[in-house]
Amino acid sequence: VAEALRRNEIVFDEKGEVTAYFERDPKRDWRLISGVGNLWAVELNKVGLTEEARAASDYWQTLSFEEKSVLYIEYFQYEARQSKLHTGTPLGARDQGIELPFFNSTSKENIMNEFFKIINKSLKIVIDNTSGNSIEQVQKHKKILTEFRNVMQEVYSKNSNQQ
Repeated sequence: VAEALRRNEIVFDEKGEVTAYFERDPKRDWRLISGVGNLWAVELNKVGLTEEARAASDYWQTLSFEEKSVLYIEYFQYEARQSKLHTGTPLGARDQGIELPFFNSTSKENIMNEFFKIINKSLKIVIDNTSGNSIEQVQKHKKILTEFRNVMQEVYSKNSNQQ
């Protein structure tokens, strides 16, 4: 994850929450982006899945700003579902300062199974296109989520076979 932090320069507050990140633009200059960095990598790192976090960060680096927004949206939608599960309201936990686990599982294997279920559910929602997005937009989102899932499956499979 040190590599991911070096490449993505994630800024944390005193609670360990991501507050901002630095991103390299095409001219190789660093610029501060307010908001959040690669939240998937941060969550995977928090539960000790460092190789998977590194893979998530490396994939993140290949995406444009617009493409990154697909993964942001999926992250925040899942976070809202977790909040609703625990507090009864999608934004309740964050607004009330309640610390919720991002994943419901505790073992690394179960966490990764849960991770893949999250991504697969997001893929199904995109494919079903209940939001009425254009065919082009659906295809872009599907491509990003499928690539992300495949990259993560490859790294996780490799790491689980080495243990």
